[in-house]
Amino acid sequence: MNREYHKNYSHELQRDMEALVFGHAGQPMLVFPTSMGRFFEYEDSGMIRALTGKIDAGQLQVFCVDGVDGESWYNKSAHPGARIWRHVQYERYVLHEFLPFLKWKNWTPQIFVTGCSFGGYHALNFSMKHPDLVSSCVTMSGSFDIKNFLDGYYDDNCYFNNPPDYLPRVGDDWFLSRYRQMKIVLGSSDWDMCLDANVRMGVILQERGIPHWLDIWNDNSKHDWPLWQRMAGKYVTAAVVGASRRHLARPARCRRYLQGEVAVKTIGIIFGMENTFPPALVEKINSMQVDGVSAEFVKIGGIRMDEPKRYDVIIDRISQDIPFYRAYLKNAVLHGTIVINNPFWWTADDKFFNYALAHKLGVAIPPTVILPHQKHPPDTTDQSMRNLIYPLNWEEVFAYVGFPAFLKPYAGGGWKHVYKVHNAEEFFHNYNQTGDLCMTLQHGVEFEDYYRCYVVGQEKVHIMKYDPKAPHHERYVKGNPSPPAKLKERIEKDALTLCRALGYDLNTVEFAVEGGVPFAIDFMNPAPDAEVTSVGQDNFDWVVNAVAEMAVKKVLSGENPVEELRWAAFLSGPKWVDIRTPKPRKKKMAE
Repeated sequence: MNREYHKNYSHELQRDMEALVFGHAGQPMLVFPTSMGRFFEYEDSGMIRALTGKIDAGQLQVFCVDGVDGESWYNKSAHPGARIWRHVQYERYVLHEFLPFLKWKNWTPQIFVTGCSFGGYHALNFSMKHPDLVSSCVTMSGSFDIKNFLDGYYDDNCYFNNPPDYLPRVGDDWFLSRYRQMKIVLGSSDWDMCLDANVRMGVILQERGIPHWLDIWNDNSKHDWPLWQRMAGKYVTAAVVGASRRHLARPARCRRYLQGEVAVKTIGIIFGMENTFPPALVEKINSMQVDGVSAEFVKIGGIRMDEPKRYDVIIDRISQDIPFYRAYLKNAVLHGTIVINNPFWWTADDKFFNYALAHKLGVAIPPTVILPHQKHPPDTTDQSMRNLIYPLNWEEVFAYVGFPAFLKPYAGGGWKHVYKVHNAEEFFHNYNQTGDLCMTLQHGVEFEDYYRCYVVGQEKVHIMKYDPKAPHHERYVKGNPSPPAKLKERIEKDALTLCRALGYDLNTVEFAVEGGVPFAIDFMNPAPDAEVTSVGQDNFDWVVNAVAEMAVKKVLSGENPVEELRWAAFLSGPKWVDIRTPKPRKKKMAE
């Protein structure tokens, strides 16, 4: 076998770079080393020996390039921006210095690119960025997402060197047409620590209509050279000697745990300032080890209107505060993602409508009115308010609601802009501070008990004793004493009725109990507090487990959220909600 050692100075990297070449002719194969690997590891680890027959027969010529991972991705002493820039310099070296050397040795128009483990990342990323140079790309136990190396840093160089981010958004036919001509192999095994990464990449390629072969070895092989030696013999035959396009283009489906073929489904979590609930939820879902299901944090950039579906289910914890996220989630629903909670209804919903609907459903609601803005909303004048009577019928409002009362926004949460008023004078003092907010005035229940309930999947209710008058960190009562049986049954029934009618799969419903009657006070909380430091460990464990089970159930349901997006479906509520005229209450509201 012909074997050559080469050492040349790289102007791109400002250092010497070494390489090995095996063979005298045939298809040129560029080999990237594994994590922090060197140019000689492919030979030392038995890979050249596994390919000896094809190399000696003149079918294959192997070019083992050196790596600089220790100066880029694994250089923890450098700023993440410097790490990614060193990788950019390395890519320039391969493109502008090593490939001309390879072409000088072998004139074949296109090359075969391969790599194992993190070398699989280099192979795939190079092939996707330069598809005009590559005829075949074979990754073995590849790891493709580089964000773990960046400590939260992200810029354009990161994006354009992270295949899981840029591949779903490629729309240029120049790239797509060349991807579809390329032979792409993703090899992994049932015990491979990079199995999920390969399955996810297979899903991305499939959704982009890119032919590929996702091959999962079900023989308990681990992430190591003995597996890759066997893979090399198989895949080089397929990619170099000439497997049929039909074989390489078959739909990418993962054969896992000897249970037949299933396509992986991904649950995404989108969140803001929370620190404990999102990671615990991801960990819980993945620990359930449901075949073909995984969970991760959502990662997005600029969103195209034809953005392909990346997540089968998204749990939304933040879009109420970020319009960009809300717009993204609506677009995700349009493309088939199940979003918890439905962003269309959440956008349209408000607390005053909720009170009116709940009253029709037979849920006890304190008398409530909606009030005009104290100041004109932006870009309006008194002429915009021609339909308002003046002076306002304040006496009728106060007679209907009664004091004490709560003045609070018709939408929103977090106890912001909430005022307890005991008479008209206090009311006007606080109302004059509300500016252009739209407010409601609701009778203040003089409660003897107060409960906050998690409602998950419109099926499960977890009742928590709650004290809204206590400091925030002490509001969830320790020990969580359960309400009396009859009251508990009524609370559970009303909580489910409300969430089923409103269509919320994750919500909290608050009840103030006066005279044994649970009055629903607040039930528009589709991103409810779930931090362990706030709700306590027992409540935290319950909601993490319940939401995880619901998300997995949703992702396996086959539900298509696009089938019915008309408002009427949400406003009418499911058919099984019992909407009956409530019986008159025997006890009068406290005035």
